Amino acid sequence: MSKRAVAALGVALVVGLSELPAAAACVAAAVKDENPDGGVRTGLTQPAPGVVWISGTIVDQDSTTRPYVEHFDPITGWARSVLGLHQSGFNAIAAFPSGQAIAVGFEDSGASALAIMFDGSRWLDMLGSSTEKRYRGSLERVAVVPGTPAAYAVLAYGPVNLLHWDGSTWTTVTDALPLGSVLAVGAASANDVWAVGGRTDRYGVVHGMAERLHDGRWTQLKPPAKLTLLTGVDVRTPNEVWVTGLSQQGSMFVPFAAHWDGSVWRQLSLPLPNSPSSELGGLYAQSATNVWISASQWQHGGSVSALWHWNGNVWHYVTGSNAWTDTPLLAGFPGDVWFAAGQYRRTRFDGNRWVGTAACQRPEG
Repeated sequence: MSKRAVAALGVALVVGLSELPAAAACVAAAVKDENPDGGVRTGLTQPAPGVVWISGTIVDQDSTTRPYVEHFDPITGWARSVLGLHQSGFNAIAAFPSGQAIAVGFEDSGASALAIMFDGSRWLDMLGSSTEKRYRGSLERVAVVPGTPAAYAVLAYGPVNLLHWDGSTWTTVTDALPLGSVLAVGAASANDVWAVGGRTDRYGVVHGMAERLHDGRWTQLKPPAKLTLLTGVDVRTPNEVWVTGLSQQGSMFVPFAAHWDGSVWRQLSLPLPNSPSSELGGLYAQSATNVWISASQWQHGGSVSALWHWNGNVWHYVTGSNAWTDTPLLAGFPGDVWFAAGQYRRTRFDGNRWVGTAACQRPEG
């Protein structure tokens, strides 16, 4: 979950993991990638089987913040690009099956939005360049529109909630939610785009919000539950939408996930304790009986990251790691799930070091 989502709650959350059950049928394998020393991963996306893009931010020895990207495909292996931008960073990345990718974030220490595009061979300036219009704020999330060259990005601290990329130009979006209330965006098609988020009122009560673009019009929707801040959305089809977030229970906020089947919302029971130290990372759902989540919880004085799988009947713990950084990243494709999180080193902070693949190779019990 982004720092902005935590700020929207008006509370500081401590992340971590409790006692874990033994691993079951799904298995995970570690991967040696190209994460630079001190690099902190901020985004993970998978546009095709075996193809992965990871965005991140690194702080040089001279305290200069720079954005970087890791890329993997089965033919060429790993490649890494550290962009020569000062006091800038990437918050998220999205990619097209064609081999193009869009990384978004901030420049000038967060004063203006940043978006860079990989056209298949090189990185091209977009937002933040001398030739493109500049927008105040930071781009926090980005989602491509399947079957098109388009994308949507969430703009925080700016004049609008969303920006739209039509394949050549970024423009502002006039949506249905109050300014500053959008935290995530997802799309199944050009005619089915969702955005979710929420706000905290002056009494400290959370109000979740959702909206949908359909037939050229943004419409505000009823949220899946009361007192819930929505921080993530995964739109598979018009009748297959998953949201994640935090549910308010008194003064405590606990992980939340729900599924839209085209008619009603159904809350997903999570294998996480109702504790402020428990935080849901990402969710990837291939179907209602094949769901993956990443999470962090507090255990024995330290933060532990974990990967879980739902087979329609029960949650199985797959793998975990001692972690120091934000909640684990997660991206999936049928039969090919990728995850990444942090590694805590007592001698020094060494960035995000836990990355791997996972799959269910046999039916679970």
